[in-house]
Amino acid sequence: MFVATYAEAHKDPQLVWPGDLKAAGRIANLSDYVTLLVRDELLKPSDLKVFSAAGLKPYEGMLSSGSNGGLFPAFKDENCALKVYLVKKDDPADTIFLVSKNYTYNTPLNDSKAKPFGDKGFVVIRKDGSAGIFKKAQAQALNLVGQLPGGGTVESAENCLNPSPATP
Repeated sequence: MFVATYAEAHKDPQLVWPGDLKAAGRIANLSDYVTLLVRDELLKPSDLKVFSAAGLKPYEGMLSSGSNGGLFPAFKDENCALKVYLVKKDDPADTIFLVSKNYTYNTPLNDSKAKPFGDKGFVVIRKDGSAGIFKKAQAQALNLVGQLPGGGTVESAENCLNPSPATP
């Protein structure tokens, strides 16, 4: 969302959606994506706390950016509280961009120890910037949640930068 908005406002073809960045070989994982956002000054290292939640923190201590744009300490995808989907410029507006890590697309929430939020609910942010906080019973209400990038039906590494669930 923030990358595409900036890219479209400034007509900068280098700043595109994560799916386009991965397809172009510019990123391979969430850490690469986050590092690119910081390097291109779309986010400050202090903004990356948004990727944390109770029991999940993708970095330890204060983050800083080195001369090569790398983050120190390293950003660890597996400890991130959010999943980032490989949205592309051509995906529809209701395509999912971010979800809380405890949610797997079109799957019931049934793990009370999943981080964050257990099976109480989950958060979704779509490509158009709209967002929702959903309850457990809405995990399969795809008309509310949105669609996967590319119109897929199963969450995988093909449509999500960090699809594996967080460990409790």
